[in-house]
Amino acid sequence: MTHTRWIVGTLLVTLGAMGMGGCYYDFSDEDDDARPSATAPGYGGGSSSSSSSATRWSGRADTFRGDLGTVEGFDGTQATLSGTDYATSSSVRIDAENTEARWWAMTQLSISGSLRHPSLVPGAHLVFNRRDRTTTRTATGAAPLFMSVLGCSGPRLNQFTYDQGAEEVTVDVSAGPTEDTRRLSFDAKFNGPTGEQHVTGSFLFEPQ
Repeated sequence: MTHTRWIVGTLLVTLGAMGMGGCYYDFSDEDDDARPSATAPGYGGGSSSSSSSATRWSGRADTFRGDLGTVEGFDGTQATLSGTDYATSSSVRIDAENTEARWWAMTQLSISGSLRHPSLVPGAHLVFNRRDRTTTRTATGAAPLFMSVLGCSGPRLNQFTYDQGAEEVTVDVSAGPTEDTRRLSFDAKFNGPTGEQHVTGSFLFEPQ
Protein backbone atom coordinates (compact mmCIF):
# COMPACT_ATOMS: atom_id res chain seq x y z
CA MET A 1 0.00 0.00 0.00
CA THR A 2 1.47 3.35 -0.98
CA HIS A 3 0.46 6.94 -0.46
CA THR A 4 0.00 8.68 -3.79
CA ARG A 5 -0.40 12.39 -4.38
CA TRP A 6 -3.21 13.12 -6.78
CA ILE A 7 -4.78 16.28 -8.10
CA VAL A 8 -8.48 15.69 -8.47
CA GLY A 9 -11.18 17.84 -10.02
CA THR A 10 -14.76 18.24 -8.98
CA LEU A 11 -16.25 15.12 -10.59
CA LEU A 12 -17.39 13.11 -7.58
CA VAL A 13 -17.02 15.72 -4.87
CA THR A 14 -19.32 18.30 -6.45
CA LEU A 15 -20.99 17.03 -9.57
CA GLY A 16 -23.64 19.66 -9.01
CA ALA A 17 -20.98 22.37 -9.32
CA MET A 18 -19.07 21.05 -12.30
CA GLY A 19 -17.08 23.60 -14.21
CA MET A 20 -15.81 25.40 -11.12
CA GLY A 21 -12.08 25.59 -10.48
CA GLY A 22 -10.52 23.60 -7.69
CA CYS A 23 -7.14 21.90 -8.00
CA TYR A 24 -6.33 20.42 -4.63
CA TYR A 25 -4.37 17.57 -3.14
CA ASP A 26 -5.82 14.32 -1.90
CA PHE A 27 -3.49 12.19 0.18
CA SER A 28 -5.03 8.76 0.39
CA ASP A 29 -4.14 5.10 0.30
CA GLU A 30 -4.07 3.68 -3.19
CA ASP A 31 -6.22 0.59 -3.49
CA ASP A 32 -4.00 -2.25 -4.65
CA ASP A 33 -6.95 -3.95 -6.34
CA ALA A 34 -7.70 -0.82 -8.37
CA ARG A 35 -4.22 -0.32 -9.79
CA PRO A 36 -4.07 -0.61 -13.58
CA SER A 37 -3.34 -4.05 -14.94
CA ALA A 38 -0.26 -4.44 -17.12
CA THR A 39 -2.11 -6.62 -19.61
CA ALA A 40 -5.75 -5.57 -19.71
CA PRO A 41 -6.75 -3.39 -22.69
CA GLY A 42 -7.95 0.09 -21.85
CA TYR A 43 -8.73 3.54 -23.16
CA GLY A 44 -6.05 5.31 -25.17
CA GLY A 45 -4.21 2.07 -25.82
CA GLY A 46 -3.21 1.77 -22.18
CA SER A 47 -4.37 -0.53 -19.41
CA SER A 48 -7.42 -0.76 -17.20
CA SER A 49 -8.72 -2.42 -14.07
CA SER A 50 -12.09 -2.74 -12.38
CA SER A 51 -13.18 -2.50 -8.79
CA SER A 52 -16.64 -2.94 -7.32
CA SER A 53 -17.39 0.76 -7.76
CA ALA A 54 -15.22 2.02 -10.61
CA THR A 55 -13.02 1.22 -13.56
CA ARG A 56 -9.67 2.99 -13.71
CA TRP A 57 -7.62 3.24 -16.88
CA SER A 58 -4.48 4.82 -18.25
CA GLY A 59 -2.65 5.42 -21.51
CA ARG A 60 -1.51 8.26 -23.77
CA ALA A 61 -3.47 11.15 -25.23
CA ASP A 62 -3.48 11.56 -29.01
CA THR A 63 -2.93 15.32 -28.80
CA PHE A 64 -2.67 17.91 -26.03
CA ARG A 65 -1.59 21.50 -26.64
CA GLY A 66 -2.42 25.14 -26.05
CA ASP A 67 -2.05 27.94 -23.52
CA LEU A 68 -2.89 27.58 -19.85
CA GLY A 69 -2.03 30.30 -17.36
CA THR A 70 1.64 31.25 -17.70
CA VAL A 71 2.37 28.02 -19.59
CA GLU A 72 1.90 29.19 -23.16
CA GLY A 73 2.36 27.43 -26.46
CA PHE A 74 2.85 24.01 -24.91
CA ASP A 75 2.67 20.85 -26.99
CA GLY A 76 2.24 17.81 -24.81
CA THR A 77 3.82 15.11 -26.93
CA GLN A 78 3.31 11.77 -25.17
CA ALA A 79 0.96 13.37 -22.64
CA THR A 80 -0.26 10.86 -20.09
CA LEU A 81 -3.90 9.90 -19.85
CA SER A 82 -5.73 8.52 -16.83
CA GLY A 83 -9.36 8.18 -15.98
CA THR A 84 -12.09 6.71 -13.85
CA ASP A 85 -15.49 5.37 -14.90
CA TYR A 86 -18.47 5.03 -12.62
CA ALA A 87 -21.99 4.00 -13.56
CA THR A 88 -23.15 7.48 -14.57
CA SER A 89 -19.98 9.57 -14.66
CA SER A 90 -16.45 9.55 -16.03
CA SER A 91 -13.30 11.56 -15.38
CA VAL A 92 -10.39 11.96 -17.80
CA ARG A 93 -7.11 13.59 -16.78
CA ILE A 94 -4.35 14.56 -19.24
CA ASP A 95 -0.91 15.63 -18.00
CA ALA A 96 2.06 17.05 -19.92
CA GLU A 97 5.34 18.10 -18.37
CA ASN A 98 8.73 19.38 -19.53
CA THR A 99 11.14 19.28 -16.62
CA GLU A 100 13.94 21.02 -18.53
CA ALA A 101 11.72 23.94 -19.55
CA ARG A 102 10.08 23.88 -16.10
CA TRP A 103 6.43 23.67 -17.06
CA TRP A 104 3.51 21.37 -16.47
CA ALA A 105 -0.08 21.53 -17.73
CA MET A 106 -3.08 19.40 -16.87
CA THR A 107 -6.74 19.25 -17.80
CA GLN A 108 -9.38 17.08 -16.21
CA LEU A 109 -12.63 16.42 -18.05
CA SER A 110 -15.59 15.67 -15.80
CA ILE A 111 -18.38 13.92 -17.69
CA SER A 112 -21.80 13.68 -16.06
CA GLY A 113 -23.56 10.96 -18.00
CA SER A 114 -20.28 9.07 -18.61
CA LEU A 115 -18.33 8.22 -21.75
CA ARG A 116 -20.97 5.57 -22.45
CA HIS A 117 -23.67 8.20 -22.98
CA PRO A 118 -25.68 7.49 -26.16
CA SER A 119 -25.04 11.04 -27.42
CA LEU A 120 -21.29 10.37 -27.76
CA VAL A 121 -21.43 8.82 -31.22
CA PRO A 122 -19.25 9.55 -34.28
CA GLY A 123 -20.31 12.85 -35.81
CA ALA A 124 -21.48 14.36 -32.54
CA HIS A 125 -20.64 18.05 -32.03
CA LEU A 126 -21.46 19.35 -28.55
CA VAL A 127 -20.89 22.64 -26.74
CA PHE A 128 -21.04 22.96 -22.95
CA ASN A 129 -21.04 26.33 -21.21
CA ARG A 130 -20.37 26.66 -17.49
CA ARG A 131 -22.75 29.59 -17.13
CA ASP A 132 -25.94 28.15 -18.59
CA ARG A 133 -25.06 24.48 -17.96
CA THR A 134 -26.96 23.27 -21.01
CA THR A 135 -27.23 19.50 -20.99
CA THR A 136 -27.83 16.96 -23.73
CA ARG A 137 -30.65 14.47 -23.15
CA THR A 138 -31.63 11.70 -25.52
CA ALA A 139 -35.13 10.66 -26.52
CA THR A 140 -34.54 7.31 -24.83
CA GLY A 141 -34.59 9.00 -21.44
CA ALA A 142 -30.89 8.61 -20.70
CA ALA A 143 -29.37 10.76 -17.97
CA PRO A 144 -28.38 14.28 -19.05
CA LEU A 145 -24.90 14.70 -20.47
CA PHE A 146 -22.70 17.55 -19.30
CA MET A 147 -18.96 18.10 -19.55
CA SER A 148 -16.64 20.51 -17.81
CA VAL A 149 -12.88 20.96 -17.86
CA LEU A 150 -10.59 21.92 -15.00
CA GLY A 151 -7.21 23.39 -15.99
CA CYS A 152 -4.07 23.56 -13.85
CA SER A 153 -0.53 24.57 -14.74
CA GLY A 154 2.73 25.45 -13.05
CA PRO A 155 6.49 24.86 -13.00
CA ARG A 156 6.31 21.14 -12.27
CA LEU A 157 3.91 18.23 -11.83
CA ASN A 158 1.20 18.95 -9.25
CA GLN A 159 2.62 22.38 -8.33
CA PHE A 160 0.02 24.69 -9.82
CA THR A 161 0.13 28.45 -10.15
CA TYR A 162 -2.98 28.49 -12.37
CA ASP A 163 -6.27 26.86 -11.38
CA GLN A 164 -9.44 27.57 -13.37
CA GLY A 165 -12.51 25.91 -14.81
CA ALA A 166 -13.05 26.34 -18.53
CA GLU A 167 -15.71 28.83 -19.56
CA GLU A 168 -16.78 26.68 -22.49
CA VAL A 169 -15.97 23.23 -23.83
CA THR A 170 -16.52 22.14 -27.42
CA VAL A 171 -16.50 18.38 -28.03
CA ASP A 172 -16.38 16.40 -31.27
CA VAL A 173 -16.62 12.61 -31.48
CA SER A 174 -15.28 10.58 -34.40
CA ALA A 175 -14.69 6.92 -35.18
CA GLY A 176 -11.60 5.33 -33.71
CA PRO A 177 -9.12 3.06 -35.48
CA THR A 178 -11.12 -0.03 -34.50
CA GLU A 179 -14.84 -0.77 -34.29
CA ASP A 180 -14.83 -0.76 -30.50
CA THR A 181 -13.14 2.64 -30.10
CA ARG A 182 -14.05 6.27 -30.62
CA ARG A 183 -12.02 9.46 -30.53
CA LEU A 184 -13.08 12.44 -28.44
CA SER A 185 -11.58 15.83 -29.35
CA PHE A 186 -12.11 18.89 -27.17
CA ASP A 187 -11.42 22.60 -27.19
CA ALA A 188 -11.56 24.18 -23.74
CA LYS A 189 -11.76 27.97 -23.47
CA PHE A 190 -10.27 29.58 -20.36
CA ASN A 191 -9.97 33.07 -18.96
CA GLY A 192 -6.19 33.43 -18.81
CA PRO A 193 -4.08 36.02 -16.98
CA THR A 194 -4.09 38.33 -20.00
CA GLY A 195 -7.13 37.18 -21.95
CA GLU A 196 -8.80 34.20 -23.59
CA GLN A 197 -6.81 30.97 -23.75
CA HIS A 198 -7.51 27.61 -25.37
CA VAL A 199 -6.39 24.06 -24.70
CA THR A 200 -7.15 21.35 -27.23
CA GLY A 201 -6.75 17.62 -26.88
CA SER A 202 -7.97 14.27 -28.09
CA PHE A 203 -7.97 10.69 -26.90
CA LEU A 204 -9.44 7.29 -27.70
CA PHE A 205 -12.10 5.67 -25.56
CA GLU A 206 -14.19 2.53 -25.55
CA PRO A 207 -17.92 3.26 -25.14
CA GLN A 208 -18.76 -0.23 -23.87
